[in-house]
Amino acid sequence: MKIVTPAYYKDFKCIAGDCTDTCCAGWDVDVDDASYKKYLGCLKDAADGGFAACSDSQNGRFAGYSVEDEKMAVSVRERLSRVMVPEEEGGCTFALTEAKRCPFLNDANLCDLYTAYGEKALCDTCTEFPRFINEYGGTREIGLAPSCITAGELMLSRKEPFAMTESNDSSIFPSENDIDPELFLALKSLRARLLKLIADREVSIPKRLLACMDEVLKFEREYWEEENSSDQEASGSLNRLDMSGEAITDRGRKWNSFDVVTKYLLPFPGMEVINPDWNKLLKVHQLFIEDMFFPQDVEKVTREFDEAYKGRETEYEQLLSYYIYRYILDAVYDENVILKLKIMLVGWICVRRLDLAVFYDKKNLSFADQVDICHLYSRQFEHSYENFEWYTSQFEDANIYSLENLRAILEAEAALCD
Repeated sequence: MKIVTPAYYKDFKCIAGDCTDTCCAGWDVDVDDASYKKYLGCLKDAADGGFAACSDSQNGRFAGYSVEDEKMAVSVRERLSRVMVPEEEGGCTFALTEAKRCPFLNDANLCDLYTAYGEKALCDTCTEFPRFINEYGGTREIGLAPSCITAGELMLSRKEPFAMTESNDSSIFPSENDIDPELFLALKSLRARLLKLIADREVSIPKRLLACMDEVLKFEREYWEEENSSDQEASGSLNRLDMSGEAITDRGRKWNSFDVVTKYLLPFPGMEVINPDWNKLLKVHQLFIEDMFFPQDVEKVTREFDEAYKGRETEYEQLLSYYIYRYILDAVYDENVILKLKIMLVGWICVRRLDLAVFYDKKNLSFADQVDICHLYSRQFEHSYENFEWYTSQFEDANIYSLENLRAILEAEAALCD
């Protein structure tokens, strides 16, 4: 199996209880089937008067860990028996506490399950986060999500253009899939071109994104020329309507663009809030837009921010490279590269707007602020199944997210950068 990772991946290390946030609160813990069977084995061993005496290969139970604090072990087993909620398709979830924390997360933000029985006691979700794994035939790509503050710091602090490293691991065998090899190679080539465009530091970030949009639309026309010849989305001929029926016209482009982006950050019915700090951030944004009475107000704040942010555009570049790396090749499964493009464009547009709001509030945007904004947005958008499904369906169906609207927003941003 070929293993691909970002160049900075090797430098990541979880800082556990020293982290200013925790990955063990706010969302359900999905436990894979193998780990669930291990946990059931724990309970069976305890009922028999022993614990984890058998090897991993026997009945899926734990190997013989050295447990220094038996009281802790008893507490962990008792919690396991209470919190495991079996899933029909296999595995289980851990029922969260009233405070929306994992039942094994202690007051020091450390995992009691890990403390009692070691790393092998963790399920796949807990072992992998904030890593994501994408597989394409004989290639496994691994990366880090900015939803983890430590990973975000590592990612956004990198000054060199995004780069990947490759290695081979003969101990890992490819999972079965039927990807189209021709499409996969075409998408790899497209991704390489997008990464090159987004790293072009001779032009502003909005212009780089416009170039990426043009490159994806060119790919759509050339790769599925006949199949998508009448597809409005692929041809970029969607109208410029937002959900209120108002157009982003040339005459009011800057102001209408501001209004449309505001709608991107509105809550929707049933939205899951992963971290309460997200609501605090939206409150800062609300106060910001309430003070923006005229287009010139927006322009003034934007220019002040861009001047203060000068020299730090690599933070945006790294975030956008992450989106390209993580999502573009997934179009091999659904042939929807336009959706992957929109994930990147909307992601940057929303982070950019939140940057302006925090800058307006504090008269400054520190590196820590930027990491926090990216981490909160990533958690809200990428790490809630319900939220992700809602947003991606909107990207496909709602006029407010049309390519023409996105282009108008980017062109308005590009004009302010000139």
